Amino acid sequence: MLISQEIKDKILQCNPCYFINAFPKIFSWAELESLLNLRPFVNNKRFKVINDRQYQWGLEGWLSDSNTYPPTLLEEELKKYVCYFSDSSRVNAAVNNICKELEELFFNSCCDAHIYFTVANTMKGGFGGEPGKIQGGGCQSGAIRGEGDFPARQDLCGGGRAGADE
Repeated sequence: MLISQEIKDKILQCNPCYFINAFPKIFSWAELESLLNLRPFVNNKRFKVINDRQYQWGLEGWLSDSNTYPPTLLEEELKKYVCYFSDSSRVNAAVNNICKELEELFFNSCCDAHIYFTVANTMKGGFGGEPGKIQGGGCQSGAIRGEGDFPARQDLCGGGRAGADE
């Protein structure tokens, strides 16, 4: 069991909340690097760069999937933007088990994982996006080094800090 009962109880209240260090080693830089180097994962339907730009590139004859980001474009955009992989509930055993526990917690409903990340060192104010558009949970793994700026509205969270190391 990866999700503590304290966290499950808080999640079942269906109020916004956040948990510090609840899942400290669910995903690593090495796993991220592997995903970025596997062409099926950098398909334009699964890998997203968060910006307003529309991407187009030429077709390479040797590719079986022409909808994958070219390595040079990928490298360029990784340095500037927040990116994410959708449909990643089976990326590793830990993430898959967390998703399974959440599915069971919500009476066999569906659960998926999206892996948000940035290597840009100029990011301020969190991952952006419109409040209320994301349903579900966010997770910053302690296995990945660095700092994150994830503002959470204290008035909505009720100080929900299960698993905090303070």
